[in-house]
Amino acid sequence: MTRQLEEFKLEIITLIQQHRENRGFDTLLNALLSDINDLSNTRLSSRPIIQRMFDRLNNGRENPYDSRHFSPAFQTFGPISMAQTDLAILIEIMRSQVFVYTADSVNLDDLGRDYDFPRFKASRAIRIGQTWDTQGNLADFPIGSRLATRDTGVPVIFEIFKTGTEAWPGAEIGSVLFRHVPDPNEEFIRGDIGNAYFGDLSPASPINGIGRATITGTYVPGQNHETDEEYRRRFLRFLRRRAFGGNVPQYQAETVRIQGVGDVMVFPVWRGGGTVKLSIVDTERMPVSVEFIDVVKSLTDPVLRSGTGFGVDPNNQMMDLIDRIDDGRINFGIAPIGHRVTVSTPEMMDVFIKVQLVLLPHIEEGQAESIIQDFIRAYIDEVGHSLVNEWERTYYANIGISNAFVGHGNPEWFPAALASQTHNFHLTISRMVIGARLMEVLTPRIVANVDIWRMEINGQQSDLIVPQSQEVQLIPRLYHLDIEYVNEIQPYPQTPDVPVDMVGAKYFNIGFDKPMDKVRILEVDNA
Repeated sequence: MTRQLEEFKLEIITLIQQHRENRGFDTLLNALLSDINDLSNTRLSSRPIIQRMFDRLNNGRENPYDSRHFSPAFQTFGPISMAQTDLAILIEIMRSQVFVYTADSVNLDDLGRDYDFPRFKASRAIRIGQTWDTQGNLADFPIGSRLATRDTGVPVIFEIFKTGTEAWPGAEIGSVLFRHVPDPNEEFIRGDIGNAYFGDLSPASPINGIGRATITGTYVPGQNHETDEEYRRRFLRFLRRRAFGGNVPQYQAETVRIQGVGDVMVFPVWRGGGTVKLSIVDTERMPVSVEFIDVVKSLTDPVLRSGTGFGVDPNNQMMDLIDRIDDGRINFGIAPIGHRVTVSTPEMMDVFIKVQLVLLPHIEEGQAESIIQDFIRAYIDEVGHSLVNEWERTYYANIGISNAFVGHGNPEWFPAALASQTHNFHLTISRMVIGARLMEVLTPRIVANVDIWRMEINGQQSDLIVPQSQEVQLIPRLYHLDIEYVNEIQPYPQTPDVPVDMVGAKYFNIGFDKPMDKVRILEVDNA
């Protein structure tokens, strides 16, 4: 910024020296300096700047300066106003880069560095597998040998990272840890590309005696370079909630620093005093493998030292399995003294949907099915991805209510039932939302109408409530979609007092009787 101002000063001095012969030099200089000191958000155009200069020069003069484009005064003001405009824009840009809400790229990194809170860099996936020789016996092969995935379009390359009994505690001959090898032509490593594949591998470099190699699990998930918005969201959460002494914000902040952890739900005192449960998801907000749960457990509260606060032995072999923990700084055993940590992950919940819909006349059933399925799957995935956010919202809302009772000096007023429900919440898969999204997005092209009333989710003609607790967390996924194509939607039954989400009315032309707190469905326009 200082260099830019110095360059601007030199430019102004040069222009003034060139026009020193012009009449009213002192007035011009005063007007210019006054305008420079009056920069604001609205002063980003050179024309208003020139006009203000003329207004100041002509103030009280009987014979005003000529303000036409070819006049000497205008030719003097023009270059100066353009330089001032550039400076004003530069100031606005630089001003936006000093706040967490608006900074981006390296400037956001610099703000995080002030708080010792770095951005997550891309990291490579470490996968579990086995190898056999040509005789069908489990066997070890040289570290660094490379293998490629099959039937994936562009092959994904893995290298043998650790093998045999050294692969992980309890591993046997033929056990392998494969590490993803990124494409050297990519500007940024795509860490998540190494997470998806399961199955046999083919040699990508000569490997003597190998008969078969396969990937069976994930040891440490890879993750992509953290985007500005992801980093900003995590940074703001860190700033808003003070992490100290093993409280929930500290467990959140420290756990997500472990490579492969996308987010975490923290359940304190879940089995009595000193017990903490961490329910983790990967960077795609999906459950993690049992092997990775063991890794996170060892990094937070090792089994052999649980509750001591000593952390992991520095010679622990897992230290070299992690590409990144807190940007290269190794912090093992984050649990404070006296805390016994249990690490778990949510379970998957299968969702079965049956829906009737009317296609537009020119659309064939085969054309529509995959598109409709993708839209419904995307909505259910969105609900599943909101799991941690819903837990966080519920937890801090209930804590706020608790503090309100305690703050009035009457902690016994706080309902015991509410205290026990601090970690109980639910996700909802809404029939109205499914229908509304299909109609809103696909009506002009594919779908003419959707029967929301008869839509079934897991065998029930109602919204699906997915209960969550500190014992079990569930992530819904679309397992099966049964689409019944009909020529028209049958009229809804004339059942009174049917609650209807008002949001749906604008999509489905549903008419309403009063009173509005007990809405009756009248008819649906099938046109």
